[in-house]
Amino acid sequence: MQFLSGSILVVDDNQLNRLFIRKLAQDMGLSVEEADNGKLALEEMHIEKFDLVLLDIKMEGMDGVEVLKAIRADDKLKSLPVMMMSALDDLPTIKKCLDMGAVDYLTKPFEINLVQSRIYRALKNSSKNPGEAFDIVRDCLARIMVIDDEPLNLDLIDHCLADTGCQTRLMQDPVEALALLDKEKYDMVLLDIRMEAMDGMEVLDSIKHNEHIKDTPVLMISALDDFKTIRKCMEKGAIDYIAKPFEKILLLSRIQSCLGLL
Repeated sequence: MQFLSGSILVVDDNQLNRLFIRKLAQDMGLSVEEADNGKLALEEMHIEKFDLVLLDIKMEGMDGVEVLKAIRADDKLKSLPVMMMSALDDLPTIKKCLDMGAVDYLTKPFEINLVQSRIYRALKNSSKNPGEAFDIVRDCLARIMVIDDEPLNLDLIDHCLADTGCQTRLMQDPVEALALLDKEKYDMVLLDIRMEAMDGMEVLDSIKHNEHIKDTPVLMISALDDFKTIRKCMEKGAIDYIAKPFEKILLLSRIQSCLGLL
């Protein structure tokens, strides 16, 4: 993980969660301020300039959704990137936050590499386009390979990306996919984990050990949503991880944040 300059505000009524985020953010070179409730957080945002806010959803008094709504309604704060945090991993909550303008959504318990990767992308993308969200529907001309041995899954992702401008290559055979990646340039790979011929972990290993394609961002997609699997993917070099089933807006959000670094 590269070092960054910048300032973040961590808003959570759980002190241990705040300390965890503080430590990993400081390890990235960032300065960190904390707030243990929504009202105090909004006051701090008007006093000090922050580059990113990490905002918990379930808090006493003013919850995270109310704080996010207040930020988006405030002319001085509305362009501030906000990343939501919660133990709630339900799709309606995630979709609601993203629809309201959150740049991403972190689910507790946290995996260090995953959290650092998302903070890094949120800060890099906001510094490239200050005050302007990266619009995948408008801006994306990327070539994306999707590797999954289930045709229905390929069709679903292809449908999600249909209006984005992305060029998608759908691959059922991971061995053929690796051969094609070695011949043609792709900006990103969406990779399923559970496949019969060759599982996603092996494919990820092959990509990251190939000098020609090792820098290609790989987003893992899987019904396996356990902490151990996520950590293993990140340690092997994946840029991010998304669990099935997923909302279209969440998939697009993760893809656009990865492509925004290109």
